[in-house]
Amino acid sequence: MAGVGCGSRTYLYEGDGGPQDAGVADAGDAGSDAGRDAGPGAPLLFRLSFASDIPEPIYIDVTSSGGFGPAFLTLYQGAGADAPKVRFESDCAVCPCDSGCTGCPLCGAPLPFVVAIADGDAYDYTWDLRVHPLESCAEDAVCQSEEAAAAGPWQAEFCWADEATGEGPEQQLIGPLRCERVPFDLPPREAVVEYRVNYSG
Repeated sequence: MAGVGCGSRTYLYEGDGGPQDAGVADAGDAGSDAGRDAGPGAPLLFRLSFASDIPEPIYIDVTSSGGFGPAFLTLYQGAGADAPKVRFESDCAVCPCDSGCTGCPLCGAPLPFVVAIADGDAYDYTWDLRVHPLESCAEDAVCQSEEAAAAGPWQAEFCWADEATGEGPEQQLIGPLRCERVPFDLPPREAVVEYRVNYSG
């Protein structure tokens, strides 16, 4: 986990269930973002942070979800509620299109992994601004291509839960899920897209 960093600007939405104080804010204490650049080609960091005046943490599922990234984070291309979900990770269970439809090494199902986030902590995920859409290929199969993410409005949906059966690389259950979306743009104007779950006060 990483604390909230500085040296960059952040799309920051804050709330206990809905965006409050929405806007662009300076990140807080010094941390891993120092010197990060939001220029063309620079990776974009997504951060779910937590502030609370009670000792219980929140929980997120960071299990890979078949090309759609870790389970707690979903990216949508577009500004509306019906914007399509985007495959923003390479899926090792699908052959790359440049290696043919079949015969490439494939992986098994990802190991489930639940992470607890305590007051003052955060969980970061870095995106390389590449997407991996599926394409049809021979023998009614599909392959995944790789291309730069399209410019324009996007949304990041962060999901967390207040309860879990445990944490770590086990078959844990979390829920009920609470999710919020944060709008951002590509090319990114800021280096960090953050949603802060605020249970303080």
